[in-house]
Amino acid sequence: MFVYGTPNGEELGSDQTRGRVTAILFVTTYDLPSQLMARRLDEVVRGHQPRANAAAIALEPPDAAPLVDVFRTTLGLGYPVALSMTPGVQHEGPFGVIDRVPTLVVLDRDGREVTRRSGTLTHDEIEEALGSAETP
Repeated sequence: MFVYGTPNGEELGSDQTRGRVTAILFVTTYDLPSQLMARRLDEVVRGHQPRANAAAIALEPPDAAPLVDVFRTTLGLGYPVALSMTPGVQHEGPFGVIDRVPTLVVLDRDGREVTRRSGTLTHDEIEEALGSAETP
């Protein structure tokens, strides 16, 4: 289970994503590969069939909430972007160690991790990751 807060005070968590394949992208707002992957994930998810969830988690401190909101709106992302509440490498937490950005974690319909890839992925690689979570 996971729960993160968004800059507008809402929660992003496993309760909202269960029942559909979900792509969680770990990013920083100032990292160009993170920005590229955020946009690319948005493009893939908008056209993916069957529908899939997407979200980004910014590995930044709580005072970065305004930057996280600007990141989402400037890139025109159709999915929520939440804050990890602790900057930098994540050693503990619902997704274990996240030591690189961007990192894409894909969950199946039951919320189990199926794929984890770091770095800049192609459109086809993102599609493949989502597809791997759809098979029973």
